[in-house]
Amino acid sequence: MRGIYSNLPAEILQKLAETVALPIAGHKEEADVLIYLYQGADTPEISQPVRTLLIVPVDQKGAMEYIDQATRQGVAETNLFLLQPGQKISTRSLQEKILAFKSQFPTDPNYQQEPNKPKQTRIIALLSFKGGVGLTTLATALTFHYANCGEKVALVDLGEPPYTVYYMAKPPLAEGNGYRFARTIRGDIYIPHPIKGGENLSPLLEKLQGSYDRVIIDCPPLTGSKHPPVAPGAMKILLVDYDLRTLEQTAEMLKQTGLVQDMLVANRIPRVYIGTYGAVAEDILGMRPQLEIPADAEGCQAVLDQYRPVNDDRGSEILAARIGEMAALLNQIEMKEKDHAFKPAQKL
Repeated sequence: MRGIYSNLPAEILQKLAETVALPIAGHKEEADVLIYLYQGADTPEISQPVRTLLIVPVDQKGAMEYIDQATRQGVAETNLFLLQPGQKISTRSLQEKILAFKSQFPTDPNYQQEPNKPKQTRIIALLSFKGGVGLTTLATALTFHYANCGEKVALVDLGEPPYTVYYMAKPPLAEGNGYRFARTIRGDIYIPHPIKGGENLSPLLEKLQGSYDRVIIDCPPLTGSKHPPVAPGAMKILLVDYDLRTLEQTAEMLKQTGLVQDMLVANRIPRVYIGTYGAVAEDILGMRPQLEIPADAEGCQAVLDQYRPVNDDRGSEILAARIGEMAALLNQIEMKEKDHAFKPAQKL
């Protein structure tokens, strides 16, 4: 490979070039590896997306739009390095990526990689007819679970006020067009702004479609006879708790709304009721929860002052296991949907 061209500080670039045994190019036309630190309008134009590494401080104005533009031009998501406020550039990560370039790509500077194919985004909405059942707790935990599995996940918070940031390390929010957002290692957060009870959700979902593997929607408690403000085809997880009044209210609201959920989850169930609660729910709702999650106040309290998801390494092992079960059940539902969609019609 011919060399590296970058707008990184000279000291960092020199150290990086020596480590990977490549010269520093004076012009981008003379380089096979391009490393750009986002600096607003002063950032160099992307000319070789397949060999471009981008370092983007997420708190800079226009960062989100720049990332979207770069991925549309063909920069791989794995070549994006997002810096949280106060975070330093990792030269080690850059070294590993450059060495991968050297081993994988031909020396022809005109080599072009096929453009990224749009993702097929799965939308998952968490719903309830009553507050205080743990919607935000489970929405943030599910987002964190998928992010840990290597998926690109967005969490959309429709609550007023939005509380998801307090479960995701309180990242600073940047301003987008009709929404606020934050990029984090635990998943990206989007908050429609101004919040209108989900009325302005559709434009945001259209923007996220194809850019994420999954979009998790944390919906406020549903009231009235309206359907939840989620996209057609979204998977719906309905939450209840151990309170009989919640079950009775849910049964009544299901009749009024005609809501059909993909999964019923009973959350914060006292451990003495685990195993017997399902029969009670079936008597009132006519169906059993697919998943019962025990209450674990101690495990949740362990991460409360750190503003992390409850299934963080220092959090609740019980909830972490149940969130894993929830993801597995969702995967089974997805597989059944795919089998049904591709099943050939039987001949009469």
